[in-house]
Order: sequence, then structure tokens, then C-alpha cells
Amino acid sequence: IEGSEWDLLSEFENISIFDQIILELHNLSDLGTERSRLITQTLEKINKDFFCFSFNANNCCGFSIISGTPIPKTLEVSLANRNSYNFEKIFNEYPNWDPIAKV
Repeated sequence: IEGSEWDLLSEFENISIFDQIILELHNLSDLGTERSRLITQTLEKINKDFFCFSFNANNCCGFSIISGTPIPKTLEVSLANRNSYNFEKIFNEYPNWDPIAKV
């Protein structure tokens, strides 16, 4: 949907019906514009029910510099429903696994 995902996801009322979601998020360069609020609110909404277990910059569209930080214009994100998986068990079985280290 090449950029329309933000409007669609922000209006989706029951996103928690999914066990997993894989998204390609576009227009992250809009984080420094008036669409920042929509993007931020949408990501916060998804984060309530989902855990991001993988994300990668897509090299198709380059990146933007926002407040001195390079931000990819497009991300590929894999999410798992927090109610469908036991993440505490994963962290206990793999204590050296640090999802933040991928950032």
C-alpha cells in the first residue's frame, strides 16, 4: 500500500486478532513532519498488543536525516502478538539474546 499503511493501521480497530503481522512501513522520513503524530500513534497502538521480533531497513528507498540521525525511509517489521507467545520463556531460555542489540 506504499504509504497508505499508516491510515489503514490507525483505523484498524481489532488488530489483536492476528498472531503475527509482517509489515513494510513506508515514509518514515515523514517523522519530521505533520504526519509524525499519526505514525507515532499507530506504532504505539501496535506495540500494545505486539512484540517486534525483527526489523530491517529496506535498501530500496534510502534514508533521511532527522535531528541528526539517519532514519531509513522504509522498514520491514515482523511482529508477534504478546498474548499468543511466551516471550518470558524465550528470554529465560536464551538469556544472552538482547533484542535491543539489533538496533
